[in-house]
Amino acid sequence: MTSSIKGGREETEDVSVRTIEFCYKPAASIITINMRNKVVLTKGKGSEVYTIRFLTLGQEKGVQRAVNLLRQTIMEWSIERGKRS
Repeated sequence: MTSSIKGGREETEDVSVRTIEFCYKPAASIITINMRNKVVLTKGKGSEVYTIRFLTLGQEKGVQRAVNLLRQTIMEWSIERGKRS
């Protein structure tokens, strides 16, 4: 379950930076795992490719789950985007 989702955007003449900050707690977790996360997407001017950094604060198991959630979300987005092309 994600909560406290906050987005940001910064544009300079050289780079475009977008951020997404969120808290994530796996719904099916027996133990309490609550993590603060930040996704930073950076794209140079004239580029079509973003670089992704994932910053997270939490227990190792929770970090693995959060990374898997992010990976799954990116894959689903990529598949949907491909269907529209």
